[in-house]
Amino acid sequence: MRALSLASILVVSSLLAACGGGGSGPTVSQGDIDRVESDPRYVRSERIVEAASWLLIPAAYARVTLSAQGQTETVRLPTYGTCLRLECTLTGYGAAAGFSTVLHLHDLLTPGSNEFDITRYELGYRAGMDTGIIAGRDDQSIGTISVDLSAEAYGVWGEYGFAVAALGSGDGSGSANGIPVTGQTTLAYAAVIGTPTGSNPSGLGSATWSGAAEAVALANNQRRFGTATVTMADLSRPYIDVDVIISGRSIGTSAWDDIALRSDGLFETGSVGQDFMFGGYYGAGTRGGLRWLRHRHLRGGLRRKTGRVKRDA
Repeated sequence: MRALSLASILVVSSLLAACGGGGSGPTVSQGDIDRVESDPRYVRSERIVEAASWLLIPAAYARVTLSAQGQTETVRLPTYGTCLRLECTLTGYGAAAGFSTVLHLHDLLTPGSNEFDITRYELGYRAGMDTGIIAGRDDQSIGTISVDLSAEAYGVWGEYGFAVAALGSGDGSGSANGIPVTGQTTLAYAAVIGTPTGSNPSGLGSATWSGAAEAVALANNQRRFGTATVTMADLSRPYIDVDVIISGRSIGTSAWDDIALRSDGLFETGSVGQDFMFGGYYGAGTRGGLRWLRHRHLRGGLRRKTGRVKRDA
Protein backbone atom coordinates (compact mmCIF):
# COMPACT_ATOMS: atom_id res chain seq x y z
CA MET A 1 0.00 0.00 0.00
CA ARG A 2 2.84 2.38 0.73
CA ALA A 3 4.04 2.60 -2.87
CA LEU A 4 0.51 3.12 -4.16
CA SER A 5 -0.46 5.64 -1.50
CA LEU A 6 2.70 7.67 -1.92
CA ALA A 7 2.26 7.59 -5.66
CA SER A 8 -1.33 8.74 -5.35
CA ILE A 9 -0.07 11.78 -3.47
CA LEU A 10 2.50 12.46 -6.17
CA VAL A 11 0.25 12.12 -9.20
CA VAL A 12 -1.60 15.41 -8.78
CA SER A 13 1.75 17.09 -8.22
CA SER A 14 2.90 15.60 -11.50
CA LEU A 15 0.00 17.35 -13.22
CA LEU A 16 1.79 20.56 -12.29
CA ALA A 17 5.14 19.18 -13.54
CA ALA A 18 6.41 18.99 -9.97
CA CYS A 19 9.61 17.29 -8.94
CA GLY A 20 11.93 17.56 -5.96
CA GLY A 21 13.66 16.01 -2.98
CA GLY A 22 12.79 15.03 0.56
CA GLY A 23 11.43 17.08 3.43
CA SER A 24 12.72 17.61 6.94
CA GLY A 25 11.65 16.97 10.51
CA PRO A 26 10.35 13.93 12.46
CA THR A 27 9.46 10.88 10.38
CA VAL A 28 8.21 7.34 10.99
CA SER A 29 11.06 5.00 11.88
CA GLN A 30 12.14 2.22 9.54
CA GLY A 31 11.20 -0.28 12.23
CA ASP A 32 7.61 1.03 12.32
CA ILE A 33 7.45 0.92 8.52
CA ASP A 34 8.65 -2.69 8.52
CA ARG A 35 6.01 -3.63 11.11
CA VAL A 36 3.24 -2.12 8.99
CA GLU A 37 4.44 -3.79 5.81
CA SER A 38 4.63 -7.22 7.43
CA ASP A 39 1.04 -6.95 8.70
CA PRO A 40 -1.44 -9.31 6.94
CA ARG A 41 -3.67 -6.34 6.10
CA TYR A 42 -0.86 -4.65 4.22
CA VAL A 43 0.05 -7.91 2.49
CA ARG A 44 -3.56 -8.22 1.26
CA SER A 45 -3.42 -4.73 -0.24
CA GLU A 46 -0.19 -5.56 -2.06
CA ARG A 47 -1.71 -8.70 -3.56
CA ILE A 48 -4.66 -6.71 -4.88
CA VAL A 49 -2.38 -4.22 -6.62
CA GLU A 50 -0.08 -6.89 -8.06
CA ALA A 51 -3.03 -8.83 -9.54
CA ALA A 52 -4.98 -5.77 -10.72
CA SER A 53 -6.38 -5.70 -14.23
CA TRP A 54 -8.16 -2.36 -13.95
CA LEU A 55 -7.23 1.16 -12.88
CA LEU A 56 -9.88 3.81 -12.25
CA ILE A 57 -8.89 7.44 -11.63
CA PRO A 58 -12.25 9.22 -11.60
CA ALA A 59 -10.92 12.65 -10.68
CA ALA A 60 -7.96 14.80 -9.72
CA TYR A 61 -8.25 18.39 -8.59
CA ALA A 62 -5.63 21.09 -8.04
CA ARG A 63 -5.86 24.73 -7.02
CA VAL A 64 -2.89 27.10 -7.06
CA THR A 65 -2.93 30.67 -5.75
CA LEU A 66 0.01 32.95 -6.66
CA SER A 67 0.76 36.47 -5.43
CA ALA A 68 3.24 38.88 -7.01
CA GLN A 69 3.62 42.66 -7.11
CA GLY A 70 0.46 43.17 -5.05
CA GLN A 71 -1.71 41.02 -7.30
CA THR A 72 -3.16 37.56 -6.62
CA GLU A 73 -4.34 34.98 -9.13
CA THR A 74 -5.97 31.59 -8.50
CA VAL A 75 -5.77 28.76 -11.04
CA ARG A 76 -8.11 25.76 -10.70
CA LEU A 77 -7.51 22.46 -12.48
CA PRO A 78 -10.48 20.08 -12.12
CA THR A 79 -10.22 16.88 -14.17
CA TYR A 80 -12.24 13.72 -14.69
CA GLY A 81 -10.87 10.36 -15.78
CA THR A 82 -11.71 8.13 -18.73
CA CYS A 83 -10.13 4.74 -18.10
CA LEU A 84 -9.54 1.52 -19.99
CA ARG A 85 -7.85 -1.37 -18.21
CA LEU A 86 -4.64 0.00 -16.64
CA GLU A 87 -4.61 3.45 -18.26
CA CYS A 88 -6.58 6.62 -17.55
CA THR A 89 -6.83 9.91 -19.44
CA LEU A 90 -7.48 12.89 -17.14
CA THR A 91 -9.35 15.65 -18.97
CA GLY A 92 -9.92 19.14 -17.67
CA TYR A 93 -13.34 20.76 -17.63
CA GLY A 94 -14.70 24.19 -16.79
CA ALA A 95 -11.79 26.61 -16.38
CA ALA A 96 -9.40 23.73 -17.16
CA ALA A 97 -11.00 22.82 -20.50
CA GLY A 98 -8.34 21.76 -22.99
CA PHE A 99 -6.04 20.18 -20.41
CA SER A 100 -5.33 16.46 -20.79
CA THR A 101 -2.80 13.96 -19.47
CA VAL A 102 -2.49 10.17 -19.53
CA LEU A 103 -1.56 8.06 -16.48
CA HIS A 104 -0.82 4.33 -16.35
CA LEU A 105 -0.81 2.06 -13.30
CA HIS A 106 2.97 1.95 -13.71
CA ASP A 107 3.04 5.71 -13.03
CA LEU A 108 1.42 5.11 -9.66
CA LEU A 109 3.63 2.25 -8.59
CA THR A 110 6.96 3.67 -9.76
CA PRO A 111 6.81 7.47 -9.45
CA GLY A 112 10.59 7.75 -9.73
CA SER A 113 13.30 8.37 -7.17
CA ASN A 114 11.29 11.08 -5.42
CA GLU A 115 9.77 9.87 -2.13
CA PHE A 116 7.91 11.64 0.64
CA ASP A 117 9.22 11.54 4.17
CA ILE A 118 6.59 9.46 5.98
CA THR A 119 5.17 11.13 9.10
CA ARG A 120 2.20 8.82 9.75
CA TYR A 121 1.65 5.21 8.75
CA GLU A 122 -1.26 3.22 10.21
CA LEU A 123 -3.49 0.26 9.46
CA GLY A 124 -7.01 -0.30 10.76
CA TYR A 125 -10.40 -1.86 10.21
CA ARG A 126 -13.73 -0.09 9.72
CA ALA A 127 -17.17 -1.05 8.41
CA GLY A 128 -16.00 -4.47 7.29
CA MET A 129 -12.94 -3.12 5.46
CA ASP A 130 -9.20 -3.04 5.99
CA THR A 131 -8.06 0.59 6.14
CA GLY A 132 -4.78 2.44 5.89
CA ILE A 133 -3.58 5.99 6.48
CA ILE A 134 -0.28 7.36 5.25
CA ALA A 135 0.90 10.96 5.58
CA GLY A 136 4.09 12.60 4.44
CA ARG A 137 5.82 15.73 3.28
CA ASP A 138 8.22 16.78 0.59
CA ASP A 139 10.01 19.82 -0.74
CA GLN A 140 9.03 20.03 -4.40
CA SER A 141 9.50 22.52 -7.20
CA ILE A 142 7.13 23.83 -9.84
CA GLY A 143 9.42 25.56 -12.28
CA THR A 144 11.36 28.14 -10.24
CA ILE A 145 8.93 28.01 -7.30
CA SER A 146 9.74 25.78 -4.30
CA VAL A 147 6.78 24.19 -2.50
CA ASP A 148 6.73 22.66 0.99
CA LEU A 149 4.04 20.02 0.39
CA SER A 150 2.21 17.97 3.02
CA ALA A 151 -0.07 15.15 1.89
CA GLU A 152 -2.29 12.38 3.24
CA ALA A 153 -3.84 9.28 1.67
CA TYR A 154 -6.72 7.20 3.06
CA GLY A 155 -7.17 3.68 1.68
CA VAL A 156 -9.84 1.00 2.06
CA TRP A 157 -9.69 -2.52 0.65
CA GLY A 158 -11.15 -5.98 0.78
CA GLU A 159 -10.20 -9.07 -1.20
CA TYR A 160 -10.32 -7.82 -4.79
CA GLY A 161 -10.17 -4.02 -4.81
CA PHE A 162 -8.17 -1.16 -3.31
CA ALA A 163 -9.50 2.41 -3.13
CA VAL A 164 -7.65 5.54 -2.03
CA ALA A 165 -8.56 9.21 -1.54
CA ALA A 166 -5.58 11.54 -1.24
CA LEU A 167 -5.19 15.23 -0.47
CA GLY A 168 -2.34 17.67 -0.08
CA SER A 169 -1.48 21.30 0.51
CA GLY A 170 1.59 23.45 0.55
CA ASP A 171 3.10 26.92 0.61
CA GLY A 172 5.52 28.06 -2.03
CA SER A 173 7.92 30.87 -2.86
CA GLY A 174 10.30 31.70 -5.65
CA SER A 175 10.43 33.88 -8.75
CA ALA A 176 8.89 34.13 -12.20
CA ASN A 177 10.70 36.19 -14.82
CA GLY A 178 12.77 37.69 -12.01
CA ILE A 179 9.70 38.76 -10.02
CA PRO A 180 9.32 37.42 -6.43
CA VAL A 181 6.30 35.13 -6.14
CA THR A 182 4.55 33.47 -3.18
CA GLY A 183 1.66 31.02 -3.29
CA GLN A 184 -0.37 28.15 -1.93
CA THR A 185 -1.57 24.93 -3.52
CA THR A 186 -4.16 22.31 -2.61
CA LEU A 187 -4.52 18.90 -4.25
CA ALA A 188 -7.15 16.14 -4.22
CA TYR A 189 -7.04 12.80 -5.99
CA ALA A 190 -8.90 9.49 -6.07
CA ALA A 191 -8.22 6.03 -7.49
CA VAL A 192 -9.45 2.44 -7.51
CA ILE A 193 -7.28 -0.54 -8.40
CA GLY A 194 -8.52 -4.08 -8.64
CA THR A 195 -9.99 -6.91 -10.67
CA PRO A 196 -13.56 -6.40 -11.98
CA THR A 197 -15.90 -9.38 -12.17
CA GLY A 198 -16.69 -8.76 -15.83
CA SER A 199 -20.31 -9.66 -15.16
CA ASN A 200 -23.33 -8.65 -13.12
CA PRO A 201 -24.52 -10.26 -9.87
CA SER A 202 -27.12 -12.93 -10.49
CA GLY A 203 -29.49 -15.18 -8.63
CA LEU A 204 -32.88 -14.89 -6.94
CA GLY A 205 -34.14 -12.38 -4.40
CA SER A 206 -32.28 -9.19 -3.46
CA ALA A 207 -28.76 -8.32 -2.26
CA THR A 208 -27.16 -5.54 -0.22
CA TRP A 209 -23.49 -4.58 -0.09
CA SER A 210 -22.16 -2.19 2.56
CA GLY A 211 -18.78 -0.84 3.60
CA ALA A 212 -16.50 2.09 4.32
CA ALA A 213 -16.55 5.40 2.43
CA GLU A 214 -13.72 7.94 2.05
CA ALA A 215 -14.01 11.41 0.54
CA VAL A 216 -12.34 14.80 0.23
CA ALA A 217 -14.37 17.99 0.78
CA LEU A 218 -13.01 20.48 -1.75
CA ALA A 219 -14.33 23.54 0.07
CA ASN A 220 -11.63 23.14 2.74
CA ASN A 221 -9.56 20.25 1.34
CA GLN A 222 -10.34 18.06 4.34
CA ARG A 223 -10.86 14.33 4.61
CA ARG A 224 -14.38 13.08 5.28
CA PHE A 225 -15.51 9.50 5.88
CA GLY A 226 -18.62 7.44 6.45
CA THR A 227 -20.40 4.41 5.03
CA ALA A 228 -21.91 3.35 1.74
CA THR A 229 -24.66 0.88 0.83
CA VAL A 230 -25.53 -0.61 -2.55
CA THR A 231 -28.86 -2.38 -2.93
CA MET A 232 -30.06 -4.57 -5.78
CA ALA A 233 -33.76 -5.11 -5.16
CA ASP A 234 -34.04 -7.90 -7.71
CA LEU A 235 -30.98 -9.92 -8.72
CA SER A 236 -32.67 -10.88 -11.98
CA ARG A 237 -32.87 -7.16 -12.88
CA PRO A 238 -29.46 -5.40 -13.18
CA TYR A 239 -30.29 -2.11 -11.43
CA ILE A 240 -28.84 -0.76 -8.18
CA ASP A 241 -29.50 2.00 -5.65
CA VAL A 242 -26.54 3.68 -3.91
CA ASP A 243 -26.71 5.50 -0.57
CA VAL A 244 -23.60 7.19 0.84
CA ILE A 245 -23.54 8.71 4.32
CA ILE A 246 -20.69 11.17 4.93
CA SER A 247 -20.35 12.98 8.26
CA GLY A 248 -23.82 11.83 9.23
CA ARG A 249 -25.73 12.92 6.12
CA SER A 250 -26.60 11.42 2.77
CA ILE A 251 -24.78 13.04 -0.17
CA GLY A 252 -26.74 11.21 -2.85
CA THR A 253 -28.95 12.54 -5.62
CA SER A 254 -31.77 11.02 -7.63
CA ALA A 255 -29.16 10.00 -10.24
CA TRP A 256 -27.91 7.39 -7.76
CA ASP A 257 -31.25 5.57 -7.68
CA ASP A 258 -32.16 2.76 -10.08
CA ILE A 259 -28.77 2.81 -11.86
CA ALA A 260 -28.52 0.41 -14.79
CA LEU A 261 -25.52 -1.93 -14.82
CA ARG A 262 -23.80 -2.76 -18.08
CA SER A 263 -23.36 -6.40 -19.01
CA ASP A 264 -19.78 -6.31 -17.67
CA GLY A 265 -20.85 -5.14 -14.19
CA LEU A 266 -19.73 -1.53 -14.72
CA PHE A 267 -21.95 1.55 -14.63
CA GLU A 268 -21.94 5.31 -15.07
CA THR A 269 -24.47 7.93 -14.00
CA GLY A 270 -24.83 11.61 -13.08
CA SER A 271 -23.11 14.76 -14.39
CA VAL A 272 -19.38 15.56 -14.31
CA GLY A 273 -18.57 18.10 -11.60
CA GLN A 274 -21.86 17.50 -9.79
CA ASP A 275 -23.05 13.99 -8.96
CA PHE A 276 -21.07 11.87 -11.42
CA MET A 277 -20.58 8.22 -10.42
CA PHE A 278 -18.55 5.59 -12.26
CA GLY A 279 -17.67 2.16 -10.93
CA GLY A 280 -18.30 -1.55 -11.07
CA TYR A 281 -18.31 -4.86 -9.26
CA TYR A 282 -14.91 -6.23 -8.30
CA GLY A 283 -14.10 -9.79 -7.34
CA ALA A 284 -15.68 -13.19 -7.90
CA GLY A 285 -19.39 -12.95 -8.66
CA THR A 286 -21.23 -10.92 -6.03
CA ARG A 287 -18.50 -11.23 -3.38
CA GLY A 288 -17.14 -7.72 -3.83
CA GLY A 289 -18.03 -4.32 -5.18
CA LEU A 290 -16.33 -0.97 -5.71
CA ARG A 291 -17.83 2.44 -6.28
CA TRP A 292 -16.35 5.85 -6.81
CA LEU A 293 -18.69 8.80 -6.22
CA ARG A 294 -18.33 12.46 -7.03
CA HIS A 295 -20.52 15.20 -5.55
CA ARG A 296 -20.55 18.98 -5.87
CA HIS A 297 -18.96 19.29 -2.44
CA LEU A 298 -17.27 15.91 -2.14
CA ARG A 299 -15.07 15.02 -5.06
CA GLY A 300 -12.34 12.45 -5.00
CA GLY A 301 -14.13 10.22 -2.50
CA LEU A 302 -13.89 6.48 -2.94
CA ARG A 303 -16.37 3.91 -1.81
CA ARG A 304 -15.45 0.25 -1.37
CA LYS A 305 -18.26 -2.18 -0.73
CA THR A 306 -17.54 -5.22 1.35
CA GLY A 307 -17.75 -8.74 0.06
CA ARG A 308 -20.49 -9.49 2.57
CA VAL A 309 -23.78 -9.98 0.80
CA LYS A 310 -27.16 -10.01 2.45
CA ARG A 311 -29.69 -11.88 0.36
CA ASP A 312 -33.44 -11.85 0.78
CA ALA A 313 -35.06 -14.70 -1.12
